[in-house]
Amino acid sequence: MAIESIRVPEVGESVTEGTIATWFAQVGGTISAGEPLFELATEKVDSEIPSPVSGTIVEILIPQGGVVSVGDAVIKIDTEGGSSQEKATNNAAETVNESPAAPAEKSEPPARRARRSKRQAAAASSAAPPLPPMPPGLAVDEPVTLARTVEVGDGDSFQTFSRIRAVTGRIVAESNLTVPHALSLVEADHAGIFRARDAVAARGGRPPTALAFIAVAVARALGEHPVLNSSVGDGGLVLHSQINLSFAVATDDGLVAPVVRNANQLTVSGMADAIVDLARRARSKQLSPDDMTGGTFSISNNGSVGSVLTAPVITPPQVAVLSTDQVVDRAVVLERDGVKSIAIRPVGNLAMSWDHRAMDGADAASFLTRVKEIVETTDWSSVV
Repeated sequence: MAIESIRVPEVGESVTEGTIATWFAQVGGTISAGEPLFELATEKVDSEIPSPVSGTIVEILIPQGGVVSVGDAVIKIDTEGGSSQEKATNNAAETVNESPAAPAEKSEPPARRARRSKRQAAAASSAAPPLPPMPPGLAVDEPVTLARTVEVGDGDSFQTFSRIRAVTGRIVAESNLTVPHALSLVEADHAGIFRARDAVAARGGRPPTALAFIAVAVARALGEHPVLNSSVGDGGLVLHSQINLSFAVATDDGLVAPVVRNANQLTVSGMADAIVDLARRARSKQLSPDDMTGGTFSISNNGSVGSVLTAPVITPPQVAVLSTDQVVDRAVVLERDGVKSIAIRPVGNLAMSWDHRAMDGADAASFLTRVKEIVETTDWSSVV
């Protein structure tokens, strides 16, 4: 019998630990290389970890709900043949020539251990006020991937937070406690975007969503307004050299915000493909933690669910987040050669929450006005 201990793999540069949210294997069962072995829940994203080998499950070392570090052994698999009964019997009688996984603090590189300690200390010092306790009888000793609902009497029910909902709640609570939010808004005429989409459709192609056009405009404007593409540091701003856009994606488990890197280098079609790919992988739990890190500016497409005005919450340490709201037909005043007229145009609000520590209203308004100008004056048909 050849026993192999499977360890928690590195799932991202910034991730050192997580929780076994779900086991897809059971003792005595078989698994093939590449099949999902367990789901690892981290602060950033849940990932299905595939088995690196084929064989029979001999022993599960970490129970569902257990906290693990990168490199910890979590399960033992017999990679040779034999019946499940035989393997279980042999496993009980045989001492495997392998010591248990060393604690993370012994095997973890010093630099990574220091980053983890700093992150944990920061989380503890910035914790949001405690929430009311759960009702009696509701298990709280294991992580919850999806929300659960229980009856609590008098026709009322109590719904637990899903893990992602809980993380989101902590982040937005911290944001509201520490970030002085301000809101600015412009109305953008989407007629040029719609003409470009119609042209793509006429050629038999699949038109990019309006979000892709707005994202390209935002990326261009960020290159001209570096204070919007920054993070709040100790006593100042970190002005980022890369423009990495975080996009809010709604999943069954809650909201996640994967990142499109170097967004200013993408065409509209490239941006549309990147957004579609992130959304698909987010909803099928195929994002890696690295997909969730490095964002320098966020976009939330609330218009896709009918909102016409949204005041989004900033994700620290970013300094701004833009909401693209629903495009609706409006009567607007147009001026040409000194003559004014009223026309029906497709108009959508671009509402941006921004950190008043990082900038003043003039900076925010200048940036939004530039985004509006790019949206309305670009010949999008020539750049799709």
